[in-house]
Amino acid sequence: MAQPLANASTSGAQAQEPYPFDLAKKNPKDMQAWRNIVPKDLRSIAWVRDFKGTAGPAESETLRGKPAFSGSVCMPHRCGTDYVVYIIAKDGSAAAGAVPASARAW
Repeated sequence: MAQPLANASTSGAQAQEPYPFDLAKKNPKDMQAWRNIVPKDLRSIAWVRDFKGTAGPAESETLRGKPAFSGSVCMPHRCGTDYVVYIIAKDGSAAAGAVPASARAW
């Protein structure tokens, strides 16, 4: 069962978006919104905090009526069990995500 980091509602068309690991450079407000909701016990894990893991491009979604990025990032070589899903408003105003409970045993 995934542990929610925050609440979100999503809907929207898919479009080519940046890769999650590029968000800090290209969209710093968005990454700050994400980092603000990452629990303290996960902030030292770079692939969770900074999306420095294995991932495909983000997708276009809607978060609280605003355009957003969404997707997932996983720990390299352990994508089956150790991953995070995220959605972040493109204006940096909101973010939400979840981590499987089994992945919190790093």
